[in-house]
Amino acid sequence: MFQVLSYRAIRRRRLKSLLRQVLKMTKEIIKLLQSSDQK
Repeated sequence: MFQVLSYRAIRRRRLKSLLRQVLKMTKEIIKLLQSSDQK
């Protein structure tokens, strides 16, 4: 039982870290698009 809970917690942490990476990437992509639009 405890192993399952810890496994879920680890998966949750991985998902959160993945979401953060995606947000960072999207922000950088938006910056690039904005800079290209200004040119």
